[in-house]
Amino acid sequence: MKNTVKRIKEVKEQLKVEKNPRTRDRLRALLMLSKGVKIQTICSVFDIHEDVLLYRWLPKWNSGGVDSVKDKHRTGRKALIDKERQKELREYVLSQDKRVVSTELVHYVKEKWNIDCSDDTVRNVLKNMKLSWQKPDKVNHKADEEKKKVFLKCTKWC
Repeated sequence: MKNTVKRIKEVKEQLKVEKNPRTRDRLRALLMLSKGVKIQTICSVFDIHEDVLLYRWLPKWNSGGVDSVKDKHRTGRKALIDKERQKELREYVLSQDKRVVSTELVHYVKEKWNIDCSDDTVRNVLKNMKLSWQKPDKVNHKADEEKKKVFLKCTKWC
């Protein structure tokens, strides 16, 4: 009984500081279970299957305590453009005299490394390298520069 009381205190303390919502739900479910709430009630409250509670969370908690119920670090998907190529891409972008459009970079990546990627991928890589991208300004090629200067000068002082 002492062990159960100690474990309940441990769960309550961890609930106060836990930031991960999944872990908080697991801890709350285990706390409810230890207080005698029916398994069906707990499962309906947390929208989980009984097997998850009985065969995953509870055995983990029994064997390793609060720390075993926490989410482990997960690795994400492997990057299409690795760190070495990102450095090379950065050098290419910075070496250009003009603005580089993301579609140009997609073609560059395809030609250079034979990697199919989207505009979004290229933009995310640039963002991670602390480079910003901007949409190019629309320029009216038919506009007369002299008339534009006169207009701007007039609107500034009129």
